[in-house]
Amino acid sequence: YTDFGGLQGILETNTLRATYTKVFNDGSERRYGETVVSTVLKSLLNADDECWRDAIATALNDASRRTFVTCFCETWDLLSMWRTYAGHGGGYCLGFASASLDNLGKDAHLRRIIYGANLPNRISGWLEHLAMLLNENFDTASPLLDFIPMLADIIKHEAFSEEKEWRLIITDPGLERMMFRAGTVNIRPYIDLSSSMGNERLPLKEVIYGPILREEDQPGGIIDWMLQKNGYKDVHVMPCNIPYRL
Repeated sequence: YTDFGGLQGILETNTLRATYTKVFNDGSERRYGETVVSTVLKSLLNADDECWRDAIATALNDASRRTFVTCFCETWDLLSMWRTYAGHGGGYCLGFASASLDNLGKDAHLRRIIYGANLPNRISGWLEHLAMLLNENFDTASPLLDFIPMLADIIKHEAFSEEKEWRLIITDPGLERMMFRAGTVNIRPYIDLSSSMGNERLPLKEVIYGPILREEDQPGGIIDWMLQKNGYKDVHVMPCNIPYRL
């Protein structure tokens, strides 16, 4: 979901923007994930070894680890998303081929967000295995703690479950790739993501325009002109058809 500036920028530059997670609008997002992961893991470790708990906290709070993400949604028909991220309903929803998003850089990984503290079996099982290894030989298993922050990046409070979010995650991209822009109350570092296959376009499959855009202004046809001008072919353009007006 984006406004016209976002649509225009993505098409003209053939890039997506990944933002540093610690400057998101909701600063509590990552802290929640950290709390869930650390609580589960600490409950599985031997209770008499406080230094292991300190090591977990250190891994989660590693200031040198820099995570950047681009956020997506599974569906295009959420009115709350249109209102919040797409110009109060006058913006656009861009649909991408998810299988191709991992190609936007060798270090990009697409992950589905987990909502709430009830972790899926594949995650809880991995944490149980990690705790077993730590309990047996902490020094040997401690490098695996580097994976803990990655889990924290994909866990959000269940109150956000309506968003049905996926994230394209890039870790430690390097200062040479970073750019900066002004946020509302902060500075927002970001990086650009483009196809790793030379001049290929982004894997854009459809553009849905918002409910308050008037059909008599021919938004579909004009969006198609923009797509053609910027080298995008076979992209489906359609209205969202939500009965919503300002």
